Amino acid sequence: MNISEEKIREIVKKVLLEITSQKNIFKSNIEKSKAYIFCSKKCDTGYLDFLEQIDKSGLFNIHIVADDGLKNHVCKSDINKYVPDENIIYFSDGIPKDLSKVISIFPVVERDLVVKTALCISDTFCNEWIASAIEEGGKIVFLKSGLKKFTNKEPKAYIKQIVSYYKTVLEYGIEIKSTSELIELYKEKNSDEQTKVNLNIRDNTSFQEENKCRKKVITLENIEQYGVNGTIVVNSDDIITDLAREKARTLNIEIKQF
Repeated sequence: MNISEEKIREIVKKVLLEITSQKNIFKSNIEKSKAYIFCSKKCDTGYLDFLEQIDKSGLFNIHIVADDGLKNHVCKSDINKYVPDENIIYFSDGIPKDLSKVISIFPVVERDLVVKTALCISDTFCNEWIASAIEEGGKIVFLKSGLKKFTNKEPKAYIKQIVSYYKTVLEYGIEIKSTSELIELYKEKNSDEQTKVNLNIRDNTSFQEENKCRKKVITLENIEQYGVNGTIVVNSDDIITDLAREKARTLNIEIKQF
């Protein structure tokens, strides 16, 4: 079968457009991590600085969780610099259903919050939220800078008991991190996802380059190996086996022939 130079250019152009389209889709699939950040009652400069750092990182889709009193609080305008009104959840809205898929961050960690969490007491909205997140397997982070420090005037037995509560919440899977550690953790997470995207694009591109060079028989194994991205591109004169077509339908993979 003779193919004109014009036809070859057309095929190459379509394949390149397909690759570019896939790359954009993969990048868009690396979504920002949704973060529920509890609003400090003080809403001081330290809290706002934390919000600014999280916002500038570009890693998080920020949602604020706040007492209903924030609606008319003077600091709401400062929070709105980083979070729009539609991304603010008030206590009266209740606990959302997606805690298993998100990260819950507590920038200010009162000692009562730690003690009640360790003792599995859920008599406040925050503790009820934490209990729900733990039960759903969600990620919870207490910010290091938000932990109340000891005065060194406390009895040793008191300090020992409080420290034991911190150890307990860590055993529950709750993490205690600084702002920089939190950002670095999610940078690595996004980097890992981007690496997977690049590998998928490379594998699919290699297969498409092979397809441009010669007539091929597309088998079940080809679909399983190269069709993981949702699309596989082949030449118009390639032969696709019935089993390959069936496998593509099963995996919801589109076969495009040019």
